[in-house]
Amino acid sequence: MARDFGMPAKVITEILDKYATAPKSNMQALEDHELSIVFEHLTQNNQISNIAAISSRYVFPAIHAL
Repeated sequence: MARDFGMPAKVITEILDKYATAPKSNMQALEDHELSIVFEHLTQNNQISNIAAISSRYVFPAIHAL
């Protein structure tokens, strides 16, 4: 998970240490509630000022009605 967010595994471990019990190994799969804690922490602590700042970097596929 840390690699997906471009951060060291230690950061994820520190988040879980603060709000829950960290896994014994950084290779251990996280439970749903642990993922929620990490996502919430990252969302709250990495706010952006303008959605256009990131949306211009991504191409979103068109959604077609069935």
